[in-house]
Amino acid sequence: MFEKAVIYATNAHNGQTRKGTNLPFIIHPLEVAAIVAAMTLDEDMLCAAVLHDVVEDCDDISIEDIRHEFGDVVASYVYQESEDKSKTWVERKGHTIDFLKIKNGELGAVNFNNMIPVKSDYYSIIDLNQSTLTLNEAKYQKLLKEQLAWLNANYIQVKDKSYKLYTLYNKGKLPETMRERCCNFKLLEEKCLKYTIIDRSLHG
Repeated sequence: MFEKAVIYATNAHNGQTRKGTNLPFIIHPLEVAAIVAAMTLDEDMLCAAVLHDVVEDCDDISIEDIRHEFGDVVASYVYQESEDKSKTWVERKGHTIDFLKIKNGELGAVNFNNMIPVKSDYYSIIDLNQSTLTLNEAKYQKLLKEQLAWLNANYIQVKDKSYKLYTLYNKGKLPETMRERCCNFKLLEEKCLKYTIIDRSLHG
């Protein structure tokens, strides 16, 4: 079914290009699918990854078309990723582009405006299954597990939304009030690289 989804998306996006380039648009959904494939081989999720912009960017394709061709699960994933293009950019993005509610806010939210670059050498993986915890720690452990499970299940949305915010900020295309809420992503990347170079020169 994944091969069918790739062909379907390629035909649907035929003639479209990435913004500001001459590159075929299909490169983007294929990149998203490759990232998702590194985390899961669930075929429904992989199909949704490569189809996630089809309804949004192709006027002659609807969610019902996706449902007919690929089933309810894939259609549900694609629907979550699709925007109503009859609304203005501000209406679609203005209040939510820099954050994402986890399980409709029941488990908190991810604030993309606070994204910071961290090299893999400089963070530690936390074991969320350790058992020697206080009551408060156990409650927090449960919350973290539920947040992580939701974020993994909605990885396409998390990745796509964070990338869009990052790109719009760096191109100076965000409304000023939203831009003021964001970290300076490029500056942080430069400082992170500088720190890494200095640290490695000192410690080999």
